[in-house]
Amino acid sequence: MQLPFTTLRFDFNEEVTAASVGVNDLVLSQGRVTGASRVDADTVEYTLADISREGAFTVVLPAGVLADVFGNPNLSYTGTYDLDVGTVPFPTPLEAKAPLGSLVYDPLAEGVIGVADDTDSWTIALDAGQTITVVVQPDAALAPQVEVRDPGGTSLGTAGGAAGADAVLQTAPVASAGTYTITVGSVGQSSAARTVCG
Repeated sequence: MQLPFTTLRFDFNEEVTAASVGVNDLVLSQGRVTGASRVDADTVEYTLADISREGAFTVVLPAGVLADVFGNPNLSYTGTYDLDVGTVPFPTPLEAKAPLGSLVYDPLAEGVIGVADDTDSWTIALDAGQTITVVVQPDAALAPQVEVRDPGGTSLGTAGGAAGADAVLQTAPVASAGTYTITVGSVGQSSAARTVCG
C-alpha cells in the first residue's frame, strides 16, 4: 500500500450496529484514527492520520469493540500491511540551520527502497530564485540515486553514490515558483534499505 494511507475499510460478514462504531475501535502501530463511519450495513470505514513511515503497519481490531444487530461482539482481528512511499509532501516547517541568517533550511525525510525499481518521492513548494540541494544518506546496502524535477517535469539534475555513500545533488537553481519533486531510488537495489533525505 502506498503512503499517504488515509482510509481503512472493513467488510464484515454480518450487519454492524452503527452505535458500536467509533474512533477507538482500532489499535495502530503508527498514526491515529480520526473518523469512523458505517458505509453500509456490514462495512465500516476508518479515517486515519499521521501515518508517515514505510514498512510494516499493524492494525488490531480487539475482540468486543463492535457488535452485530443482536449484540454479539466481534472476534479479534490483526492485520499487517506493507507501506511504501508513493509521492508525499516533504516535511515542513523547514528548520533553519546554524549559523542563523545563512538561509540554509534542512528538514529530514525517511524512506525505504525495497526492490530494484522502487522509488520514493517528495514534493516541496519553492519560490523563484531559491536553490535546492539534496543529500541522500543511505544505509550500508543502498547505492542511492536522486533526481529533482521542476513543476513542468524537467529534470534539474541527478546524482548517485556507491553502496553506503551519500548521493549529493548540489545547489540546483529554482527558476520559477511551484511544486518541485525529489525522487530517490537505487542503482541495482535488490533488498530493503533505508534512506534519509535532507
